Amino acid sequence: MATMPAAVAASVFPSGKPGLNVIAFIDLQGVSRFQWRIVALCFLIVAIDGFDTAAIGLIGPAIRAQWNLTPMQLAPVFGAGLAGLMFGAILFGPLGDRVGRKRMLLACVFAFGTASCLSAFAPTFG
Repeated sequence: MATMPAAVAASVFPSGKPGLNVIAFIDLQGVSRFQWRIVALCFLIVAIDGFDTAAIGLIGPAIRAQWNLTPMQLAPVFGAGLAGLMFGAILFGPLGDRVGRKRMLLACVFAFGTASCLSAFAPTFG
C-alpha cells in the first residue's frame, strides 16, 4: 500500500474543515490482483456471450442449407438473439441495481450457461 502524502491525508475542504481527500487516496492505490481477476472474469463472460452471438452468424448458412430454409425463414433466429440482448439489458440492468449487480450477473451467467447446455438436446427441425 502506498504511503499517503501529508497533503492527501490532511486536506482542507472549502468548508474549512480538515479531512481525508478520498479521491486522491484512491488515485494513489494500485490495482490489486483481485481487481485484475475480476476484470479477467468479466472479459470471459462478455467473450462467451459475444461468441454465442457471433456463432449463429457463422452457422446460419449451414442451417439454411441443411433445413432447406429461405433467408426470410431464418431471419427470426437472428432477430431473436438480438432482441434477447436488448430485453435482457433493459430488464436485468435496473434489476441488478436493486438486488445487487454481482447477484444478477451470477444469475444471468447461470441461466445463460444452462440454456446453452440444454440447447444441445433440442430436437431436430421438422
